[in-house]
Amino acid sequence: MDSGLQTTLVVLAVAGAATWILVVATTAGWGMRVRSGDDPAAVVSYARRIAKLSLFVALPAALLAAVAGGWFVADRDLALVDNWWVGTGIGAWIVAFFGSSLLRGPQLNRAVQISSTAGADDEDVQWRIRQVDLTSRGELVLLVVAAIVLVIRPT
Repeated sequence: MDSGLQTTLVVLAVAGAATWILVVATTAGWGMRVRSGDDPAAVVSYARRIAKLSLFVALPAALLAAVAGGWFVADRDLALVDNWWVGTGIGAWIVAFFGSSLLRGPQLNRAVQISSTAGADDEDVQWRIRQVDLTSRGELVLLVVAAIVLVIRPT
C-alpha cells in the first residue's frame, strides 16, 4: 500500500473516530445538563435531537472509522503479540458500537414516541432517556481510552 493511501486511511479513521467521540461526549454532557434542569419536556426535546444526531452523524462516523481503520491494517501481520493495539481498537469499537451507538437512536425515538401518548413526565419515558445517558457515559470512557491506546501504540 502506498504512503498516500495510508495517510488518507489514517486521516479518515481519525476523523471518523473523533466525530464519533464528539457526538458521544455531546450526548453525555448535554444529557447531564438537561437532566439537571428538572424539565421533562426539555429532556424529551433533547432525546429527539440526540436521536437524529446519532443516526445521521455518529453511526456514519463510527462506520467510517471502522472501514478506514480496517483497510489500513488489512495488509499487516496481525500477530496479537506485536499488534495488541489492533485488537484493543476492534474490541472497543464492537462494544461501543453495538452496545450503545447502534441502539441510541432507536431507544430515544421510542422514548419520544411514548412521551407523545403518556406525556413527557412519564416515568418510563424519563427512565429510557436516563438509560441512554448512562450508557453514553460508559461509551465515552471506553472510546477515549481506546483512542489513547491507538495513539500511543508502539508499532
